[in-house]
Amino acid sequence: MGITEPLLYGVNLPKKYPLYASMIGGALGGLYAGLTHTHRFATGSSGLSAVLLYIGDNTMMFFYNILIAIVIACVSSAILTWILAIRFEKKNAKASSEKEDRKETSASKTSSKEIEMAPKAAKPSKAIVEACTPGTIAPLSTAKDEAFSEGLLGKGAVIEPDKGIVEAPFDGIISVFFPTAHAIGLMSDDGIEVLIHVGINTVELNGEHFTALAKQGERVQKGQTLLKFDKDAIAKAGYPTQTMVIVTNTPNLKT
Repeated sequence: MGITEPLLYGVNLPKKYPLYASMIGGALGGLYAGLTHTHRFATGSSGLSAVLLYIGDNTMMFFYNILIAIVIACVSSAILTWILAIRFEKKNAKASSEKEDRKETSASKTSSKEIEMAPKAAKPSKAIVEACTPGTIAPLSTAKDEAFSEGLLGKGAVIEPDKGIVEAPFDGIISVFFPTAHAIGLMSDDGIEVLIHVGINTVELNGEHFTALAKQGERVQKGQTLLKFDKDAIAKAGYPTQTMVIVTNTPNLKT
């Protein structure tokens, strides 16, 4: 395949202007070769080594001409790329900066891959959230996913489950129940929003080893079993089973 495919699909096509510059540069080099009637004396593969095919008939003229054509193509392409970069990269940098600003604004509401919770309810005074699964509780910073460990989605805790069940931590409504059944979003009667996420990257299992026992929009009672999962099978598939319990509207709560 060579280096041309990564360059073409990784740089030239996405950025566009390097492709335009290389096309113009190649045309200028080809124009020089055509005007000097440069041609090969044998057939063979393309590439830099092919310049040797321009040696023949006891003359080095065509060999020198093809080298000059290559230099023209390379230098003119480089100069055009540099000139176009001054304009396009400045424009792209501004667009990227605006995109990052928008991303930071919404970082507390969304994860790197998924999770969009329901609209916010009235601000509750404080959160009382029971453990949703029996197991060992650890600080959120121990989560094996940066979106959780850095608190981008809100404050919470990590539970290393002893059993493969998820129970409702309070009375409320299921605002989000992912089709893959690996994550549940709930809203309490007091307006507390909680995300329960079973495992790391378990969305990739596409629902395998998970069994939903409730559905989105359903009203649930504290302690009601919402989900069952095969903890051992998930671990055997290579996914951590630690379960994150996140209060996604943390900024609205009093500590």
